[in-house]
Amino acid sequence: MISLERKEPVKKKYREWYRDNKEKLEDHFSDYLKDNKSGWVQENHKKVIRKYLFETSPQKCAYCERVPNKGGSYLEIEHFYPKGKKEYRNMVFKFENLLLSCTQCNKAKGQRFKNEEGVEILDPYKEKSIAPHLILNPEDMTLIGKSAKGKVTIAFLNNPLNTPKYFQDGDIQLGAIHVRKEILCCINEKLELMKEYRHEPGYLYGELKALLDMLNENESVTAARATVLLSHPHFFELLERLKESDRDKYDELCRIADLKKHFCLSIP
Repeated sequence: MISLERKEPVKKKYREWYRDNKEKLEDHFSDYLKDNKSGWVQENHKKVIRKYLFETSPQKCAYCERVPNKGGSYLEIEHFYPKGKKEYRNMVFKFENLLLSCTQCNKAKGQRFKNEEGVEILDPYKEKSIAPHLILNPEDMTLIGKSAKGKVTIAFLNNPLNTPKYFQDGDIQLGAIHVRKEILCCINEKLELMKEYRHEPGYLYGELKALLDMLNENESVTAARATVLLSHPHFFELLERLKESDRDKYDELCRIADLKKHFCLSIP
């Protein structure tokens, strides 16, 4: 999970669209509640809502960070404060209450968002940093709760976050932890190979920069990528090797790495 931000221009466009379609949206939702219709919103309106959410998100699950069709997931419109509870009826169409979630995370969360003590799960759009809340164990790539919010998040979403495989439509699908483990193997192999051979500075710079460039919000499991790479001893050994031959390129990569650290989770 990484912290996210809703873009103001998109929020403004969504609110204008909602005002223009408010009556139809509200009437349909009222019918949905009374008659148990199959959809809380009409398909044409759902497409528009999804479009606005895609414009202001990295187009992957806000919780487990799988991209569409990765591990058998696709993205659904998720209500942080559940649409099925009367006390949150006025938040059904509020943009601040909507996010994109894979089927597995959406199903696991359901209508839950807080425990009996009132501690809410993590909403990535509300948190400036996820590191105070979640720990990534680099040995087995499991996510562990650190803060009270983090522990509730893991308690509610442990299955999609920390289960390697699950069943869907009678088939075995790969879970988010499998994707994180693939990333771990890839980074380990790449750094081990680079450490073993003394490459020219230009090659070393290009390979290290390519790894850092993969730490962007549009990639799958960005938090895991960043945490593994930016805590890996080989990465810093290779940086020091580059420093010996090209201080300018070394300084550039250090600046990039510092900027990427905001994606990192805590480590044990």
